[in-house]
Amino acid sequence: NIPTSSDAASSEIKLGRWLERVMHDRVFPLIVKHYNLGDMYTAQDLLYVRDLFVVKYDGTSESAQKKLLPHTDGAQFSLNIPLTQHVEDGTLQSIDQDEKNKTKTKNNNKNNNKNNNNINNNNNNKYQKHEGGGTKFLIYNETLHSSPGSLILHPSSVAHTGEATTAGVRYVLIGFLGMRTGCPYHDIPKGPGAKRLLHP
Repeated sequence: NIPTSSDAASSEIKLGRWLERVMHDRVFPLIVKHYNLGDMYTAQDLLYVRDLFVVKYDGTSESAQKKLLPHTDGAQFSLNIPLTQHVEDGTLQSIDQDEKNKTKTKNNNKNNNKNNNNINNNNNNKYQKHEGGGTKFLIYNETLHSSPGSLILHPSSVAHTGEATTAGVRYVLIGFLGMRTGCPYHDIPKGPGAKRLLHP
């Protein structure tokens, strides 16, 4: 087992149920199609969710978890969905300075501009950002950075890492999916498609 800083997504009942529906209605059919698992069974008959949780990589504290060492997962398929936005190194320092300048300007003009609070609230709706991070697949020697809400899917037997988050905080929704025993496709695909990634 590889330890992570994580929270079970299913601990919130409404969120857990919504995520389960997303898995069944959107992700399961993608897996069946992408990995040519056949059409004798529906995607819901073949696949099930083993675990869903959010992992936190913290680049703001020396003692916090920043990365995950090379490993494979104990499931048939693994997925990750970024919840924060990757930016180039050095960007967060510039963003922080911009925010400080905006705050200073706001404080200087708050008696003259009643709309400043609305502007500030809109800025809070932006995705949280981080530097570094990403998922590296050792067989390709490539690190993938996806936009928030996009999907990276791969067989759990493919070795990968969580690269070090160097600034900001990175959150990722992780899912482990299983194939039901008794199905003709219970074993992970062994052919050329066994290591194929599904990535936008």
